[in-house]
Amino acid sequence: MSQSPYAGGGYYGSQGGGGYVQGSSPFGGSQASPSAQKSEASHSIRACTIGQLTRATQVHTDAPFTVGGFELGHVTIVGHVKSLRDQATNTVIVINDGSGELEARLWADAGQSPSDSYGGVHEGGIARVTGSLKVFGAKKYINAACVRPVEHNERVFHHFEVMYSTIRLERGAPPGTKAAEHAPAGAFASSTGGGGASAYLAPSSKPTGSGGKKSLKEEITDYMKKHKSEDGVSVKDIAQALSSSNAKQISEALDQLLDEGNVYTTTDGSTFALVE
Repeated sequence: MSQSPYAGGGYYGSQGGGGYVQGSSPFGGSQASPSAQKSEASHSIRACTIGQLTRATQVHTDAPFTVGGFELGHVTIVGHVKSLRDQATNTVIVINDGSGELEARLWADAGQSPSDSYGGVHEGGIARVTGSLKVFGAKKYINAACVRPVEHNERVFHHFEVMYSTIRLERGAPPGTKAAEHAPAGAFASSTGGGGASAYLAPSSKPTGSGGKKSLKEEITDYMKKHKSEDGVSVKDIAQALSSSNAKQISEALDQLLDEGNVYTTTDGSTFALVE
């Protein structure tokens, strides 16, 4: 690859080129939902999992999609190419990243065959898709601006980029950065105490439950800490251990932990490991 997607002005650059800055987006601007928290992320590219995108919501059909209360601008995903189908004017690519499955539609330029737009991408390979989330007939898809092949190490990078961007949006910049200088006191966890806690993990403002009882998410993380394995912990094992909660509640709690960047999928979409 001749150009790194992570250098300034690449797929993640919020300033100075790349075609993905405010005012030059091929998708056009959108008006923010009143319920969404506005941020620079709504005008740049956000690294996401497919699971996050499939759970994205709109307050009405013309409103922008939001994830965790933050408006989505352009998004980028990385996953395995499950299928690839050329049509007369576009190519339909089905991507699976372990958290879910989603279609991407890449439109060919005039006088260009669809396959000219995604050189090197093939079924069974790994690809990065960058574009905007759309919906048609109650089915979400990505209107792709760029589809290209990637190597496995870029998939790992993307995984950590998703966690960082999610935590950064929810909790602000880490201590020691210029952005953090204007944050309210106590906004970040100490990076020097508590056994080397991550600088991004601020203490939760939510109570653990009535009477000091642990929340379901805390019970799940406690179980995962006690039953660590190289491949992670399956949802089935968690459900059997936490028999006081039903499978739907456990699945919803794991989805929240995944969105918060506290766990990640390993061998498949139903096996999880803690971020440490």
